Amino acid sequence: MPHLALVSPLPSVIELPTPTYKCHLASAQHPATRLPLFPPLCLSLSRVSCLVMESTVKPGVNGGLRHGTGDEGRTQAGAGLSTGILRLLVVAMTLVAALVMATASETQTVSIEVAPTLPPLPVPVTAKAAYSSAFIYFIVANAIAFAYSACSLAVVVIKRGSARGSILPISILDAVVVGLLFSGNGAAAAFGVLGKYGNSHVGWTKVCNVFGRFCAQASVSIVVSLIASVNLLALVILSMVGLHSGSSA
Repeated sequence: MPHLALVSPLPSVIELPTPTYKCHLASAQHPATRLPLFPPLCLSLSRVSCLVMESTVKPGVNGGLRHGTGDEGRTQAGAGLSTGILRLLVVAMTLVAALVMATASETQTVSIEVAPTLPPLPVPVTAKAAYSSAFIYFIVANAIAFAYSACSLAVVVIKRGSARGSILPISILDAVVVGLLFSGNGAAAAFGVLGKYGNSHVGWTKVCNVFGRFCAQASVSIVVSLIASVNLLALVILSMVGLHSGSSA
């Protein structure tokens, strides 16, 4: 009995599966939504994404690369706020110190013995800061510090967020003004100590027991200026630390 074989006819055309492109676009409002894109658009978006990734990379020192983070921006903003507050305090304190010392004045009646056989002669005597070269230097130093601090505060506010290289000139000038303030404080403090305790070796008597209000006003001015000097010194230290961290990053 003959065997019959059933042979299924082969198709004349073999259909190959169409390649699928796994390229999607996420919506900005709905990140979970993914929309399929055509192959040319996929290629264009891949190029754009490469450019965006390159823009987030910052050049480092010696040709290296470093990635910017949000924490770095927040740290720089906090440091800028603290330096601005310190500089504003320096402006206010140097102005107060200069005005308090410049307006320090007191008049007292002092008995002066003209001759041993004559009664003491009452003479009005006035104590003023303008009568002392040390106090004049103190006033001028604080006035210069006030003017510089006000100008530097304006420059820092205008150029906030600029390159780190612009901080270096201000830091150098800050250091110069710190030295000026400390020298003025030292000269005024030395003269104040002499007026409070005198100097028996050269025959200089103390005067603060007579002009108490004048000495108290001068002391307050010196203390306020000394605090301003410390604040400005802190600004110099913060600037140097910022420049060092920026160069070593």
